[in-house]
Amino acid sequence: PHYTIVHKKSTLYYPQANGLAKSMNKIPQTTLKKIMNENRTDWDDKLHSPLSAYRTKFRTSIQSTPFCLVFELEAFMPIEF
Repeated sequence: PHYTIVHKKSTLYYPQANGLAKSMNKIPQTTLKKIMNENRTDWDDKLHSPLSAYRTKFRTSIQSTPFCLVFELEAFMPIEF
């Protein structure tokens, strides 16, 4: 059998997307730096809190939370019961 394979070239560098990723990562990263110990060895234990806060914060640009966009329901926070 004869297969038609079309090769397309692409680049990993896309300035608009790279800049957006940097700005989105800055918020949880800044929060994580504030709660880590001096040696920065416990970052993996404390990563959950900044990510949870980031995912459940309402964004006016999308008129929703990132959590709601992914799971199609509002996040239930333990504090709210």
